[in-house]
Amino acid sequence: MSVNPAPAQVVLDEKNTDPRQVEDVVSGKQTSGLVEDAKNASDAEHTMSLWKAIKLYPNAIGWSVLLSSTLIMEGYDLALLGSLYASPEFNKKYGTYNPSTDKWAVSAAWQSGLSNGARAGEIFGLIIAGWTADRFGYRITTIGSLILMIAFIFILFFAPNLQVLVVGEILCGIPWGAFQSVTPAYASEVAPTVLRPYLTTFINLCWVIGQFFAAAVNRGSVNRTDQWAYRIPFGVQWVWPLPILAGLIFAPESPWWHVRHGNREAAKKSLLRLTSKNQPDFNADETIALIEHTNEMEKAVQEGVTYLDCFKGVDLRRTEIVVGIWLVQTLGGQNLMGYFSYFLVQAGMDPANSFSLSMGNSALGAVGTMGSWFLMSRVGRRTIHFSGLCGQLTILIIVGCLSFASSNNAKWAIGAMLIVFTFVYDFTVGPVTYSLVSELSSTRLKAKTIVLARAGYNASNIFVNVMTNYQLSSTAWNWSSRAAFFWAGTCLISAVWVFFRLPEPKGRTYAELDLLFEHEVPARKFAKTTIDPYSHNIADLECTFLSTRLKKGRTGESANVIAELRKSQSNGESNDFTPSTPAQFQALNYTSPTFSLDLHTSPHSIELLPGRQLFQRNLDLLPLALVELCAEVFLTQLASTVPVLNVAAFRHMVSARGVDGLGEEEYCYACSFCAFVLLQTDSLTNKRLVSLGIARHAAIQGQLLLKEALSARNHLDLLAPPSLRTVVLTFFIYGCHSALGRHRLAWFFLREATTMYTSATMDIEDPAKDETFSRLFWLLLISERSHAIRRRRPITLQTTPQSPSINDTIKQAPGLVGFGYLAELFESVDDNFIALWNRASSTESSSDLVQLEEKICKVVPDLLDIAESQVSNIRVSQQWLRMIIWQLCTMLGFLSSEADHESLTFRYPLRISRDLAMLTWKLPVHSMQVHGMGLTEKVFDIAFTLIDVISCIPVAEARSSGFEVGPEDNLKHFLSLIAQLPGGKGKYLPLLVSKVEQSLPGMAAPIMRHVAPEGDPRQEELAADA
Repeated sequence: MSVNPAPAQVVLDEKNTDPRQVEDVVSGKQTSGLVEDAKNASDAEHTMSLWKAIKLYPNAIGWSVLLSSTLIMEGYDLALLGSLYASPEFNKKYGTYNPSTDKWAVSAAWQSGLSNGARAGEIFGLIIAGWTADRFGYRITTIGSLILMIAFIFILFFAPNLQVLVVGEILCGIPWGAFQSVTPAYASEVAPTVLRPYLTTFINLCWVIGQFFAAAVNRGSVNRTDQWAYRIPFGVQWVWPLPILAGLIFAPESPWWHVRHGNREAAKKSLLRLTSKNQPDFNADETIALIEHTNEMEKAVQEGVTYLDCFKGVDLRRTEIVVGIWLVQTLGGQNLMGYFSYFLVQAGMDPANSFSLSMGNSALGAVGTMGSWFLMSRVGRRTIHFSGLCGQLTILIIVGCLSFASSNNAKWAIGAMLIVFTFVYDFTVGPVTYSLVSELSSTRLKAKTIVLARAGYNASNIFVNVMTNYQLSSTAWNWSSRAAFFWAGTCLISAVWVFFRLPEPKGRTYAELDLLFEHEVPARKFAKTTIDPYSHNIADLECTFLSTRLKKGRTGESANVIAELRKSQSNGESNDFTPSTPAQFQALNYTSPTFSLDLHTSPHSIELLPGRQLFQRNLDLLPLALVELCAEVFLTQLASTVPVLNVAAFRHMVSARGVDGLGEEEYCYACSFCAFVLLQTDSLTNKRLVSLGIARHAAIQGQLLLKEALSARNHLDLLAPPSLRTVVLTFFIYGCHSALGRHRLAWFFLREATTMYTSATMDIEDPAKDETFSRLFWLLLISERSHAIRRRRPITLQTTPQSPSINDTIKQAPGLVGFGYLAELFESVDDNFIALWNRASSTESSSDLVQLEEKICKVVPDLLDIAESQVSNIRVSQQWLRMIIWQLCTMLGFLSSEADHESLTFRYPLRISRDLAMLTWKLPVHSMQVHGMGLTEKVFDIAFTLIDVISCIPVAEARSSGFEVGPEDNLKHFLSLIAQLPGGKGKYLPLLVSKVEQSLPGMAAPIMRHVAPEGDPRQEELAADA
């Protein structure tokens, strides 16, 4: 039973809606807009090298470093107090006389009061900053804290007694607490994934720098015999706030903060200020889309942004981890480093020498922090953190054992081990902590989560400071270095917690981390779990905790590959486009079937699964007249390039049995076929749909049929061996997603189709002799290699002596001569080339690439007596492959002004673009439109490269002279052509226009007058100038 659809409920305004920006009626979001841009930005972040990130984000690095420098003050104070306890003049001013040692000393109680006063103030500062950072932003919060810092230093500087000194420490702790929460949050939000660990761990370097300056200042003033021995160290704290304050007045706010407050334009302005203007490939809108998509994902899981929300749902686990990471930093024995000078003096070392050694210790910590940057680019954060704790545990046990020896050599050995401890800590646990806490908290609750974690850190520090002061003080417990045993125990507990609870965030975007936490992936399996945050689902092909148990079906390697692909899809790849709840079916006017949690979304069947309800079809989506129309359009427009369907047999099957009489797999096949035709040829079929009484745009009707096909596949047998029909069905679904610009989903279905083809041919004695299997082989090979080059993917289909022959089985067939030439073109692009293009190999020589380029040029004859649609596909693909080879030569450094072959010269793209322009001028546009966005992307690639070359040659050479067409004319033609091709006006043309404005400012005006989209405000500016 089916319910008649109501078109008005599916599409509200079809006339004014770009069919490639239609709203996905299931998710309610633009699937080819925001999510696709977010995907592109995510892919760009994943493939971005460190050097490219530095060139793209130099401003972000500078602003982050400036803001993080505020923590130099806290690091300075942290080491300052511990060092002043070893200063004779400070002890005389604020301490009491101990007759038993004949020395002045500040008591353990007052030492704890001073140290813990600052920690208590930091807790207040953290709480205040958590609110102000969310409300006013990181920049305003930091500026206000710096102003308070300048005022509160006066109290420390003029403190007449310990009571006032404690008050000063408490008040100074308030801005220090604000700095602690703001700096890691800001550093993690203004930088891409590859820079995140470096900028967040720079915070640890700021602490180390502060400690170094504290030791240096104390070293310079310790021998003074007046009040300036301790006033100078306090006064030096005024050096930091003033220059940092002056710089932060001009600093941009985090784009993430603006997005959370719904101000997209301000977010984009901030992002542009954080990036370099000399990187034309950077798309700010895509990066903002990634931020918006991540923010929406987190809002869907938890809407609130209060402190209480940090303890609800998924965020409870994230809060526990972030708090635990910072508690580990205090409980691993690191507190002994802050009392380095005091410890050495107690062991009998001269105060001046202890300060000198402290400076060396801090310098070694800086070296360790910078060394951690190299380590983090190669090793996961979890591994570094756990290994560091194990190293600290070992050193603490050694120090504790050495405490039983009373010789001076043992004391020096203890000092040496503490130096090693400092290096290990600053090489591992210290810097990695800041990277972890900024990455593992959700972006919406980042400021508040860091506040809670840092407050927990400071609270634990109070306990640690009290314990350490009493353990080391000669007026209290006087444990000396035996205290290392106590901290070895806490370090062991910390290591156990890290092993079981700390996940691995290396290389993950915030959206991926959100989904991993949402699906409650165990901490030890984070690194192995494959995730797609843009389908809002999870696919873990390696971890057994999500595995599906299969009990029958194919065996062997092919069965394993297919099982993984199907399981991956059943865990989510296609769910983003398939209704999964009654409410979603109601939105599409479906009658909701029975749902179960074990429903697979990637079956390929002939029979219905036993006991499963029949799929309730929406027959009004697929009237017989629409099937006939799609079959006719396929025969005239697509059959020569997708020669895998016997149109006559298909028509007979549908007309004889009717749509409602088709079997489950046949109905799914028909839906996917019609969706494929409508999405590939929407501009040609729109008017004809109206004649059939279908008011929807072809692209919208195609998307609805795609959803119907995917839903029908849910009710087919997962375990049935793949057949020719199921392979073609899967290819049609790949084509649909490719036409919609969903490249990641398209790649999944294409990879599934190639794997199924390999498995299906195992049951055929000689598949090369089977005409349909031969055509399908070459169609999959062409599609896979074209997609692999555009998206930098590996390939699976290889040509072997047993592969179908192009000349015998393809070119001899009527109407398939052009398809044969296309197959020969992509056959030349073998696995070695793809590996070189993907930077997985570097063994190719320039002569090999020259030979490949010559082969590409000679494969296709100059005169082609075939349909224009075939000519356009072949010629555009040929010129595109020539341009790809040239780009590879450029990448490998093979270009030379004295090269023997023209393809190795810098100006070669001018010839390629001229050849393509001459060809496309002669061909009707509709002959190129039928090939969808794939052909549009190829023309875009050529035009984009042409702009780069034109920008490097003299202007006179770029423009036309007399009756000769110049590169500028070819560029204008490409821009006009792209505006008429699928996806061109909405996506590719704006990118090219922006590229022209950045790279060819002198030519921008005439080009813009020629090609600026209708309604573009730049047209009005140009008209006014004219």
